[in-house]
Amino acid sequence: MCSSAKTILYFQFPWAKWRERLAGVYRYAVRRKWQIVKVEYGRNFTTIKDVLRFWKPDGCLVENDYLKLSTCDCRDFGDTPIVYFDPLRSQASGGHYGVIHDSVQTAVLGVKELLSLGFDDYAYVHYFQPREWSDRRCRVMKRMMAKAGKRLAVFGGDFDSFDDCFRALAAFLGTLPKPCGLFAANDDAAAAVLNICRTLRIRVPEDISVIGVDDDELICENTQPRLTSVKPDFELSGYLAAKLLDECMVRREGKGKMLRFGPKLLVRRGSSSRFKRRDDDARQGLEFIRENLTTGISAIDVVRVIGGSRRNAEKRFLKLTGHSIGAEIAEQRLSLAKRLLMKRDVPIGGVYSLCGYGNPETLRRAFKLATGCSLREWRDSDRR
Repeated sequence: MCSSAKTILYFQFPWAKWRERLAGVYRYAVRRKWQIVKVEYGRNFTTIKDVLRFWKPDGCLVENDYLKLSTCDCRDFGDTPIVYFDPLRSQASGGHYGVIHDSVQTAVLGVKELLSLGFDDYAYVHYFQPREWSDRRCRVMKRMMAKAGKRLAVFGGDFDSFDDCFRALAAFLGTLPKPCGLFAANDDAAAAVLNICRTLRIRVPEDISVIGVDDDELICENTQPRLTSVKPDFELSGYLAAKLLDECMVRREGKGKMLRFGPKLLVRRGSSSRFKRRDDDARQGLEFIRENLTTGISAIDVVRVIGGSRRNAEKRFLKLTGHSIGAEIAEQRLSLAKRLLMKRDVPIGGVYSLCGYGNPETLRRAFKLATGCSLREWRDSDRR
């Protein structure tokens, strides 16, 4: 069968980042003229064998969460070529093909950010239930803290209920030395930390600075304060999986192969602070920038929030952040532009307005100066 006629089934679980992963699959599939058929958990009521019998696919992309929750077995796929997302340890060592999230590099990026805060005390919060990836991130943090000569407290366990877990987490957070830098296994765990801190009147980021993983915008943009998070390159994972499946379908037999994808960037928000000086008005000005970045605000607008003369407001902001109000606005707009460019459903021509720039040329000049490449070059080259 020629490549233009290939049909690929994608067995997926509707978790927060599946659309980014699917975008990567589509990016490769368009080049190969594949037909991608989504088989989403909860919407398909036939067995895997029935689905295969109907579609007669050339290959399958399979998320392990789909298999675990549907009680299906990988043997149900017969000899159909398969690439697994987040393969189990038995699959990774058993001659299968898969794409694995590099939890080590993701943890390294988050922990380095916390270490830059210069605290003496740090903490790690596991996911609510035992998970191998949570354990790996914890081990990385332990090694890095030991090397840096920092104290580390770890929260985790196998609890009978979420209520028991949250009560234990509240007790843990209450006894942490302050200030403290906290790394959570993912955004769900980090959001729980923020909610409990708010209930206990623990100030974030002054008392505890918090960083999560996944950059789930629905969570990160709606916590109080908003959550800093490490963003894995989920779109790249989909592209790599499709590319690996292409190889698998050609070779048909082999020893198996595992590819890894790591973090894309760290998205800073209000839950972590790089600033040791306390100035509530200047911090309010910083948060005003974060909340109103897309509205075309200027330094004058921030000065009004801080209060006093422009010279005094700029001086206070400089003491807090190490740079001017205008530089902070420019840095945050460029960071937002990069995140938008990672979303391939966002047209490049519309990025400028979504970042608060008055016209596209202003963004193009600023982006070229900061990165050395155009918006199109950054989107295309940086995603490989």
